[in-house]
Amino acid sequence: MGKIFMDVTQSCRSSNNSGVQVVTRNLFREINNLHDITPIIWDNLLGKYALLNYKEKKNLSDPFSGSYQAKTRPNKQENPFHKELLSTFLRLKRSLSLRKEQESETFIFFPEVFRDKRVTLLSNLLHPLLAKAAIFHDANVLRKPSQTPASRIQNFRTYLDFVGNCDAVSCVSKDSLDTLCKLTDQKRAVKHIKVHHLPAEKTRSVINLNNKAPPLILFVSYSIVESLLET
Repeated sequence: MGKIFMDVTQSCRSSNNSGVQVVTRNLFREINNLHDITPIIWDNLLGKYALLNYKEKKNLSDPFSGSYQAKTRPNKQENPFHKELLSTFLRLKRSLSLRKEQESETFIFFPEVFRDKRVTLLSNLLHPLLAKAAIFHDANVLRKPSQTPASRIQNFRTYLDFVGNCDAVSCVSKDSLDTLCKLTDQKRAVKHIKVHHLPAEKTRSVINLNNKAPPLILFVSYSIVESLLET
């Protein structure tokens, strides 16, 4: 099998731990146990991908170890503009080109959502024969257009077009699959599109059942509740 590149930009920049980043980190770990995988980060100032440095690798594999302290808006706090400029300069030596001819069965995987320069540049930065796979989570950004900046909506629609033209797409639910098909419609050229329900993570701590207070159950989506009921 050829090389596997994974765009982990959001998950390696900071200790943010959104649902998308949880999926990306766990997926990277599982794939890396089976096959050598190359995580890459997008640099918006360079307009290129680059290999990860030590800190970025740590954010990807173990973001909450050592002296970690919870922060509000960690992506903003951990990546102020002056650090971004320095990071861009240092990435020059680690930048890579995915435009050149790739060996057979090499592909790039996009488990995260992006709405930056990638939406317009990737079609020219990736070799035409480089296979592309993506995870489609949802289109919540389009649900309240009157409350969302027009530029953000346009960028997300361009991102949808990109996902719809990948070679394979994994949708996290039947609803996300229906949404992707509806929004991309005639523009969609994806060859393989399927639903892959995300497994619910089992708790690692011991739950105290002696508490007399009524239990509080929180859930993110119906698919996760389904997984819990099946266990």
